[in-house]
Amino acid sequence: MERGNTPDPGRKKTRAEKRSEKMAKAERKRLRREERKEAKTRRSKDGTFAMKDDRTHFGYKVS
Repeated sequence: MERGNTPDPGRKKTRAEKRSEKMAKAERKRLRREERKEAKTRRSKDGTFAMKDDRTHFGYKVS
């Protein structure tokens, strides 16, 4: 049986697959952060979005 590119839900991912997914996710996150910094909006460029109980909240964390 040939594997192809379709993921098998019962098959475990290898370390390399997990690592590449994690790197891709981090790259997408970095790109979104850069887009947010360059955006021409009224919102603060330092703020982030968070989901709580299926609702979106915007703001920043004071430490």
